[in-house]
Amino acid sequence: MSKESISAIANSLNLSRQTVRKALKSEAEPIYQRKTQPTPKLGAFKAQLSDWLERDAKLPKRQRRTAQRLFECLQVENQVGNVREWLFTPTPRFESFAELNAWLAVRCEELAGRKHPEQTGRTIADCFVEEKALLIPVKAVFDGYVEKTLRVSSTCLIKVDHNR
Repeated sequence: MSKESISAIANSLNLSRQTVRKALKSEAEPIYQRKTQPTPKLGAFKAQLSDWLERDAKLPKRQRRTAQRLFECLQVENQVGNVREWLFTPTPRFESFAELNAWLAVRCEELAGRKHPEQTGRTIADCFVEEKALLIPVKAVFDGYVEKTLRVSSTCLIKVDHNR
C-alpha cells in the first residue's frame, strides 16, 4: 500500500477526491455502470435518426446511408429548422401572395448577408454565388400542390397514388 495522499491519487487518476475516498472506503472493486448514454448534441434529432436507421436496416447493404450521409442529412434538417425559425417566428400575416413574396425576398437578402457557418470570413451570399455555377437545373415540372377528391374507406383510410 502506497503512502500517497488522496489529492495525489485523485490527480494521478484524473478523478475527484470524493470518488477516491468512496473507492477507498468500499471493500468491493468499483464497477461503473451508466444508466443512460447522454446525447445532448443529438437531442431533438434522436427520433429522426432512429427512424432513418430502422428504415435503412431493411435496405440492401449498398443502399444504406453511411454515417457521413446521416450527418449531412441532419445538418440539412437543422438548417431548414433554423431558416423556418428565422423567417416565420412570429408567424407573419399578409393580405396577398405578392406581399408575402416581397417580404420573403427582403428577409432572404438580409439572411444572405450573415456570416457563413463554416466559412466565417465570407457571407452566405458570397458562398452561394460561387456555388450557383455548379448547380444543375431542374428539368422536370414540379407540382408543389395537387388537389384531388378522394374516397375515404370504412376504416378511415385514403388511397393516394396507389399507396395502401
